[in-house]
Amino acid sequence: MIAEGLPTDKTSVWKYTRNQTDTDVRQTLDKFERQLSMLLEDYHTTEDARDSVFHNVVGEDGHGYCRTYGKDMPWSMVYGDKSKSSQLGSQSSTVAEITKQVRIELRQELRDEIREELREEMRAELLTQIQ
Repeated sequence: MIAEGLPTDKTSVWKYTRNQTDTDVRQTLDKFERQLSMLLEDYHTTEDARDSVFHNVVGEDGHGYCRTYGKDMPWSMVYGDKSKSSQLGSQSSTVAEITKQVRIELRQELRDEIREELREEMRAELLTQIQ
């Protein structure tokens, strides 16, 4: 993949090594895209965010292996000297940051929608009273 200039993040590797016409693969990729689309656009290309969504969809790495690269790929070959707990901690903090930002934006959108609804209701009531 590197020689072809393709990205080598977990999702890209998983997708590249699977049969794209397989129904289960398509469903998994669709679920990944749906969950990724719920994130702020700035996070769509962040590797930590993409990896967190990926693990949310397909599951966490297992005991001594990396789900993305198959059961024969040792965890230490992928992550090197990093400990698994620090890797998961990094993903957890990224997910927490993203979740916090999404909540803030959703609250603001809801406030804006409620304000607009109230304005419309007040306009309708004023028009009724004028007539």
